[in-house]
Amino acid sequence: MIELRRPVHSDTADAVAARLGDMVVAHRLVIDPTLTDPVLVDGERRASGDQIEPFLAELASDLADWNRFQSDSCYIGDDGRTC
Repeated sequence: MIELRRPVHSDTADAVAARLGDMVVAHRLVIDPTLTDPVLVDGERRASGDQIEPFLAELASDLADWNRFQSDSCYIGDDGRTC
């Protein structure tokens, strides 16, 4: 499960938490008063600072793929091919 470790007060951490909520991603929130910036943890992978945006972009892409292929429906891709 993804874990958002965050300081008590942080606009950046608030924004990351909101994006995880918007993506409807199960995550655990850990408030760590010793931190100055948020850290995302997924297993062995850790992202902080400039690494957070690529982490969230990759997660959003993975979720989009998951949602697209989780049903028995067939979709037409951007290139016009069907699944």
